[in-house]
Amino acid sequence: MDKYKRIKIDLDILSPQFVMGIFKFIDSCFENSLDFKYFKKNLIEFNKQEQFFICYYLKKYISSSRSSYLNKYVKSIHDNYSDFDNTSHMDNTIELIYKNADKILHYIDLNLKTLKRQTKLIFKSSEELQFIEKPYDYRIPLFFAVTKDAIVKDTFVDKNDFKKQIETLLDGIIPKAQFDEFFNNSFNYRGNISDIKLLNVEIENSNEVYSSFHKLYSIYSKARNHYAKTIKVSYEKGIKDKIKEINSSGDSDFRKSKLISLLPKKPIIEVVKLFDIMVIMYNTFPQIRETSLNYLQKNPKATIEKYLLTKSRNIKPFS
Repeated sequence: MDKYKRIKIDLDILSPQFVMGIFKFIDSCFENSLDFKYFKKNLIEFNKQEQFFICYYLKKYISSSRSSYLNKYVKSIHDNYSDFDNTSHMDNTIELIYKNADKILHYIDLNLKTLKRQTKLIFKSSEELQFIEKPYDYRIPLFFAVTKDAIVKDTFVDKNDFKKQIETLLDGIIPKAQFDEFFNNSFNYRGNISDIKLLNVEIENSNEVYSSFHKLYSIYSKARNHYAKTIKVSYEKGIKDKIKEINSSGDSDFRKSKLISLLPKKPIIEVVKLFDIMVIMYNTFPQIRETSLNYLQKNPKATIEKYLLTKSRNIKPFS
């Protein structure tokens, strides 16, 4: 149950000046054809409470309702067709506005719940609260680049199979509309060029979340261990063949020993620990980031790594 559920918030928690700024920004969004880049770039200039009310009211303005302001706005554009060079230009403008509105709505749907909870948290607190804005720069590897030598080739976890397992596991925890973003944000695979960022996925049941991520760790570890074994077998066979090739050459014993000593060592496959699982949870769930900031403020000599290491002990099966 949301412990802030009974807290009521409205625009009157803000000064009239800030309220004016909120609606002025919403108006400027329409003036810019609801351009998503314009919206994102300028939204971050507002504090969390202002961001919440911007998203809350903008969602109403651009709803799909026939009586929404968006549809009235588009109708006014249509009625003033003389402002355009031709009908095609007008139609393209209207189509662009609706596409931009869909992008903004998608963003709002992913973040509104977090902004609402944080707005209530700020309203309830007697202190000035801060929020973490920078992600932890780490992804869990799904491929293992082991060596440049031909003895062992790079090895990959089957991304598609792994992704399906994780999507099934986290159903109900990570919204379906946000799963791809979560996966790309959390796992490193060849071709993943997306930036790591902070996601706003709200935790509804902490025991269920930590238990599910413990299962995620088990699934990943099983896959990793399988490929680590494959690499070990491949390496041992490759080394055996290389040694046989060297020994059958006409080189001197000294040169043979030298060549064998120069053969590549067994590759070390990166081990992922519960700490690393905690890192992707930190990037995913705002409540974890908020508690980490609270911990660091109370323990100035501590580090985020120490906090995540301590917090990772909660990643265990729920009994």
